[in-house]
Amino acid sequence: MFKLFIGSLIAAAFVFPTFAQDSSVTRYFKELTSANLNFGKRPASTKQEAEAAGVIAKIFDGFDFNAQVQPFTYSLKDKRFESQNIVAQINVDEALPTIVIGAHYDTVPNANGATDNASGSALLLSVAEFAHQHKQKLKYNVVFIAFGAEEVGLQGSKAYVQSLTDNQLKRFSGMINLDTVAGGDTLYVHSASNTAYNCEFLANPSYSNDSTLRDQLLSTAEANKLSHQKHPIEKGFGAGRTGGWSDHRPFACAGIPIAYIEATNFNIHGRQGQDGYSQTTHQHFWQCFDDKAVGPCDKESESKWGEIWHTENDNVKTLEQQLPGRITAQLQQHYQLLTQFLVKEAQ
Repeated sequence: MFKLFIGSLIAAAFVFPTFAQDSSVTRYFKELTSANLNFGKRPASTKQEAEAAGVIAKIFDGFDFNAQVQPFTYSLKDKRFESQNIVAQINVDEALPTIVIGAHYDTVPNANGATDNASGSALLLSVAEFAHQHKQKLKYNVVFIAFGAEEVGLQGSKAYVQSLTDNQLKRFSGMINLDTVAGGDTLYVHSASNTAYNCEFLANPSYSNDSTLRDQLLSTAEANKLSHQKHPIEKGFGAGRTGGWSDHRPFACAGIPIAYIEATNFNIHGRQGQDGYSQTTHQHFWQCFDDKAVGPCDKESESKWGEIWHTENDNVKTLEQQLPGRITAQLQQHYQLLTQFLVKEAQ
């Protein structure tokens, strides 16, 4: 069945000829969240997740990337499950450094995952197409990965990192993680936490909290007058740093510098403090929001906490009604950031 809607996606995806219009990322987002595609709820290890993987693989193949499906298995509560990563690589020059750009495509069971993480998947695909079209201007070799089963313990990214030899890991100079890159109030770029993540899934972890890649992206943002920033909250992970709850974690555990791009709001005093898990101050996503306290009017009665991800609000209709134009604007900023970062000189 999914072959039919793969075909409709590809036909629609190439209506616009180039990325010069800077609209491709919005186009991919609309396609990936189209009701006609049924690219909605896609929990890990379901038929819907596998169909989504097929859509992404087909798009990668349209860029002549010869995308590889990496199947993997994992265990949860003594049960075995199957999922898959989609891996596509563009080699420019073996003498150049190699980076990974990744985004997961699965969802939690109760959400359509427009922001978490159709937004990151659309950005991944748009940047991959840019890399294909501007191959001779890239300053990196790039491995693009769509991760499966992120929402159940980062299973896809763990499987990918575990599959690599030490020599293969050494070729990576960095990993950029795209997870929930739109919807929240503020655009951030993070590096790994000062305190090492739990890396027990690796036999010989070599944790990296190197912030170089984050800082390079922030410098690119500043040079292009983009709004990406480093969060100022010191407690917890450290200013400009993040926890290990997304697909950057296995790479940091393997000694690879990471940068994690997301849209949220670290100024909000959420359930656990200023941890960035509350994404927006918009009243629709709260029972009652106190502007002065930058948090709930009443902690005991609050149940919504400004959260979009992992809720029924994570769908295009609600987001466009409550935050009109936000996702489009944020995706376009990310697209400009990453494409300018990848090329040898400004386009």
